[in-house]
Amino acid sequence: MIPIVGGQLKVLCFGSEILEGDKTAFEVCEILKGELQGVEFVRCEDPFEILKQKGEVLVLDVVKGLKKVEFVPVIALKRKKMYTLHDLDLGFLLRLADSMQGEGPKIRVLGIPQGSKAEEVAEEVKRLLSSL
Repeated sequence: MIPIVGGQLKVLCFGSEILEGDKTAFEVCEILKGELQGVEFVRCEDPFEILKQKGEVLVLDVVKGLKKVEFVPVIALKRKKMYTLHDLDLGFLLRLADSMQGEGPKIRVLGIPQGSKAEEVAEEVKRLLSSL
């Protein structure tokens, strides 16, 4: 099932302008905005945005260790130790929301390989989104 909101597929694009190599999802979002009928790309910098969502959620983000653009199960996202709230990241919140057993959003992650150029992966993202 795909995340339909008001007749549209809503894709939450996460990243950071500050961290090098972490804004590729933002750039893909800008390239594809308006190219896919019925798809709304929403730029998100606040990982807590994921907890505000209801129903099905599709997340587009850079994922370390990928060789190609692909859907990644939330459970497969790497866990890191949390020592302070500064260590709280999108991956942690995705796993938290996914574990809420019917209370939180149902999440799908479309991962972009770290170090990819937006222009090179945008067509593959478009193809995968079109296949839903």
